[in-house]
Amino acid sequence: MKCIVAFLLINPPDSKVKDRLVITGNEMGSPHYGVYLLKSDRLFPIPNPDSHIYMTENHIDGSGTYVRAYCSERWSKNEIIAKITSGLEDITIDDENRIPEMSPIHEKCEEIIDKMIEKSSPEEPVKFSEILRHEDCSESAIVSLAFLDKFSVYGDYSNMFSRYSIDGRNVMADVALKIENIVLNGELFMERSVPPGQQFLAWHQGDLHIFIRTKEEKTWHLITDITCRFASGLYITKYVLHEDGPFLPLLNLIEDFVDQADKITLSNCSDNSVDCEDESPLQNFRRKIAEIKLGKLTPTRAEGNIGILPKPLSIVRWVDEKYM
Repeated sequence: MKCIVAFLLINPPDSKVKDRLVITGNEMGSPHYGVYLLKSDRLFPIPNPDSHIYMTENHIDGSGTYVRAYCSERWSKNEIIAKITSGLEDITIDDENRIPEMSPIHEKCEEIIDKMIEKSSPEEPVKFSEILRHEDCSESAIVSLAFLDKFSVYGDYSNMFSRYSIDGRNVMADVALKIENIVLNGELFMERSVPPGQQFLAWHQGDLHIFIRTKEEKTWHLITDITCRFASGLYITKYVLHEDGPFLPLLNLIEDFVDQADKITLSNCSDNSVDCEDESPLQNFRRKIAEIKLGKLTPTRAEGNIGILPKPLSIVRWVDEKYM
């Protein structure tokens, strides 16, 4: 039985962030991470009844983040993804649709930074600390502009930005930023305690990411890579389909299906019968997966510094061991 994971983001009506669906899969040698716009008539995609794709259910209750699993005994993980995303608009590499819209304040901040860059030199670069003195330049505005490639970022607190440089438009990260000003609505989800610290999921610049807070320094670091999305698919799928995650009932159901598949033969029961004593393992799986119903993910308020370099070696080694 193969499974992939879907995340649904529903925003308040006045939000500048578009509702979206993130699909992740950890197919061996070909992991997947994709961001899709929703169709107007539905939220999570609904596979055809005869598609051999089975899904968990959700209690949709207003704005928030929801998660669902899709499984199949017939199709590979990437085949499941191809079938459930058919007809959806893929915005994975479409910054205009994926990244939150720029506000007038962001535009003012861009003008301020442009003027500072014009006056800067290699000996006297533009710095975060100087930009933040302007009331029109918030931490979230600086991050959004950097992700829109208005300038590149380097320095001691730049570990959450891409590594490439934009000629003549470089800004030094000389102070740490606050994670509560970086992630969407200052919210984290699905906490997991691991040896290096505490892990969480969060929305960041239109994408879903894994963050970790170290035990000793109490600082935040990115586990996922902002420029390597296929790896994010691997990391996030493993993160969610874990024995201490929301899908423990699903993992137990899959284990039971595998154990019983070779022991119980198909009976004469009709596929629509759920009370038949000779129900096949697949019939049992299809019925019980629909009984797994999850509500919206409970948010935790984010707090603390993020961006410091280098990433602790303990985190690097742990990620290589657990996710690769």
